Amino acid sequence: MKSSVETLAGLQRKMTVVLPPEHIEPKYHERLKEYAKTAQIKGFRPGKAPLKIIEQKMGESIRFDVIAKLIESSFYEATQENKLKIAGQPNVSPGEIKKDQSMTYTATFEIYPDIIFKKIDGETLEVPSAELTDKDTTGMLTHLQKQHVAFKEVNRASKNGDKVLIDFEGTVDGKPFNGNTAKNFHLELGSKNMIPGFEEGIVGMKPDDEKTIQVTFPEDYHAKDLAGKKSEFKIKLHKVEEAELPELNDEFAKKLGVEDLETLKKDIRETMERNLKNKLWELKKTRVLNKLLEKNSIEVPRALVEMEIDNMHVMAKQQFAQIRGVEWPKDKALPREPYMEQATKQVKLGLLLAEFIKENNIKIDEERVKAKIEELAKNYQQPEKMIEAYRQNKQILAQMNAGLMRQLAQGMGVLSSTSVTFP
Repeated sequence: MKSSVETLAGLQRKMTVVLPPEHIEPKYHERLKEYAKTAQIKGFRPGKAPLKIIEQKMGESIRFDVIAKLIESSFYEATQENKLKIAGQPNVSPGEIKKDQSMTYTATFEIYPDIIFKKIDGETLEVPSAELTDKDTTGMLTHLQKQHVAFKEVNRASKNGDKVLIDFEGTVDGKPFNGNTAKNFHLELGSKNMIPGFEEGIVGMKPDDEKTIQVTFPEDYHAKDLAGKKSEFKIKLHKVEEAELPELNDEFAKKLGVEDLETLKKDIRETMERNLKNKLWELKKTRVLNKLLEKNSIEVPRALVEMEIDNMHVMAKQQFAQIRGVEWPKDKALPREPYMEQATKQVKLGLLLAEFIKENNIKIDEERVKAKIEELAKNYQQPEKMIEAYRQNKQILAQMNAGLMRQLAQGMGVLSSTSVTFP
């Protein structure tokens, strides 16, 4: 086997591989004999047809199969021989296939860039500072209080903050549209869950009141046929409910599983302090990683960027399903261009961290992996079974190990960045 490599633009390479007949023919005849053992050819008992007959009928197909396997194995061998680290899948173009002759194929692909990791020295990086105040903890307590609000029916005009029960029927240019009507619809006034002007039009209505309001759909409304259109809604109000906040006392704390109000306040403060500390750490880490990206200008394989965009699409669809409660339409493709910049940044960072891991010989001990598995398993009803499932899945373990190494590398990148100060 002979191979040669041509440098194309950037990280693209074109490799030409020549497979001599002495590599092809023995494999071909071996495969032909194997096939003959079970071949069912009309006019012959199974496995008894002469090789010549089998070659006439199946020789071309068998030769193609043998060549395909040889391309796969020889490609790996040639990349090793030429010390190439392939990024993404190669595009293979086989040449003419003839009996007792060499076969030449070409493969175009991208390679990983050579990286010399440059630390950041003598830099001053701005990171916001923040301290937790009593106002912050009081605000969080009030937020918890609002989450446990109760509503009671009242006989008065509705106002913002009330919950109302209504019927509505909408038209555009006097005609109904998809989703234009609802019966016994619950709505919290001031929530801004409806189009602008809808909730405002209900404020002041009393039980059994009927009213017609005019509103305009936003220009960016998700239903394009309604975007920017003027509409009319007939509304009947059945019920008004007033919000009642629970008292902030020991009983309220106990409903949240805490001993008393003072303990709840203490727990809130500790949680907020921990979250603030983590947030500031993340900001510091982000500043350093961005500076590393700025200092280490590297070219990235387009194939890896495309793979990262695919991963981002998967996450975006999962988030859509969680928020909307429905799956992303299978026949609707997400655009790729809006994700390009972030995907490129993620790939660059991944390549830099991989080099950092290699240079610093970073390894993850079993205890870290075990702790991560247990942390993930807590999200399931039967954590013990999930722990065992994770441990049995080598692919998941490998991904987890790689993720933990990246996290550790990011942390070390912040801690070991020479002469970096944070005023």
